[in-house]
Amino acid sequence: FGEALRATPPGNDADVMLPHFVSEITPLVLEPEARRAGSDAFLNGYSVPGKEVRAVVEGQAISMLLHAKWIGETLERVRMTGGGSKDKDVAQVFADVFQARMETIAVSNSAGLGAAIIAANGAGDYAFEDLFDKFAATVDATFTNVASDIYTKTIAAYAELEKEKLAE
Repeated sequence: FGEALRATPPGNDADVMLPHFVSEITPLVLEPEARRAGSDAFLNGYSVPGKEVRAVVEGQAISMLLHAKWIGETLERVRMTGGGSKDKDVAQVFADVFQARMETIAVSNSAGLGAAIIAANGAGDYAFEDLFDKFAATVDATFTNVASDIYTKTIAAYAELEKEKLAE
């Protein structure tokens, strides 16, 4: 997987995919489909497998970036959790797309971590700082900004493709 990402350039030579293989909540997609834009080979499924991998990862990262704009802030760092946070190549794509430092924490499956830390602290036996240092401290970070111009164009292409899909 990582090898496929490293074998393809940031921006994927303008080959973009909406990776909606299943229904999505954000944006609301009730009829899943992997929609593509780009080269004829990519549109017709004849591109190299690495381009497919990069298109899915970049598509997820771009979707998250676009749908986080409501925050109204320039993000300097983003904490990644879950399975993707364990893959340095995926983290690098997210760092490039977000133009932000990607940080991972000691616990990758952390959906309930915040609540657990608060509960443990509330029980009175553990200091919040100690719990945070043990379970939520940054353990790795990835960032480069070499792809900023490339991703500006790719993000615009993705946004247009998403706009078309959501207008249906």
